[in-house]
Amino acid sequence: MESNDERIQAEIEKNKEIEAREEMKRRAQLNDLKKTDGRTPGGYPSGGFSSSASTGSYSSNAATAGGFSSTSSYSTSQFNSYNPPAAKATPPSMGKGMQLGKKTVQSSLLETIKAEEGVKDAAPIQQPEPEPVVDEEGIHVIIEEKISATANKDGGLSSMEVNGSMLLKVNDEEKARVKLGVTFNQELGLQFKTHPNVDKGLWGSNSVLALRDPNRPFPVAQPLGILKWRYSSKDESALPLLVNCWPSPTQSGCDVTIEYDLQKVMTLKNVSIIIPYTGVNPPTATAPEYGQYHIDRNSKTIVWQIPSINSENTSSLFEFNVETDDISSLYPIQVHFTSSQSFSDIQVINN
Repeated sequence: MESNDERIQAEIEKNKEIEAREEMKRRAQLNDLKKTDGRTPGGYPSGGFSSSASTGSYSSNAATAGGFSSTSSYSTSQFNSYNPPAAKATPPSMGKGMQLGKKTVQSSLLETIKAEEGVKDAAPIQQPEPEPVVDEEGIHVIIEEKISATANKDGGLSSMEVNGSMLLKVNDEEKARVKLGVTFNQELGLQFKTHPNVDKGLWGSNSVLALRDPNRPFPVAQPLGILKWRYSSKDESALPLLVNCWPSPTQSGCDVTIEYDLQKVMTLKNVSIIIPYTGVNPPTATAPEYGQYHIDRNSKTIVWQIPSINSENTSSLFEFNVETDDISSLYPIQVHFTSSQSFSDIQVINN
């Protein structure tokens, strides 16, 4: 019969062999990356007469909070791409075999304890869907908008601000004197600023972006910011998505209902509503009608994630129970989302 020391030594040797094989695979992958230079094309997205819009956030110590990110385009595009450098291979070190064995034992022990206590986590939160990349043509327009807002937990909006910008990238030298007609939601009362080289008179009278001096064309193959705009409001009906929290204290803690309402005719994607909680035990929740929830024990938050909110699901509820009766511990609530439309309905037309 093998002794306990012999079994431990055998396990260590086995883990060393596994790690050696993994190290060989990593070195082989690194060599392949070096052969192909380890990079793929990146930078601005593509699209002829396309526009992309932005990332942003609004957070608050309130019942309504959120983040806004929209992508508005004539051909769907992604604002930017980034390719991280290949990870450096690390040489094997002594003693990792025992560490691997310890991690496996700890994971198994954790699962056993969770099973005995009846603790269950919801499905992991879904990753945002990447925006497709389109090819650039002679003229490429990038639109970016960011919203920041602060709302009150008892209702009402303390502040909301939208900041937008438009970048022009000319890829065809023959089109370096292009004129761009712009449409937008005029009811918002947007405040605009144009680049010094843009004809301010033509913009003010006809909403057309054109050169102030035709003898000085737009730069080629270089993005240029040609237009900025701003909007502010203290009316909560201006928010694209309104989120309310309805806590109800009970003998066992607090029953919480989170409600959302889509207030603007647009499609929101990758929506995340993040609510903090206190107490030793995580919340117990009922599966929402739309999307799924995830409990993050490290940050002590419960996250309700909805892949898409549109005209088919303009409102919905999510219910859960927390073991605290401190209603203030449920704030701040945060909301984040993306959209294929800009808040200001900014669009470019070929003039």
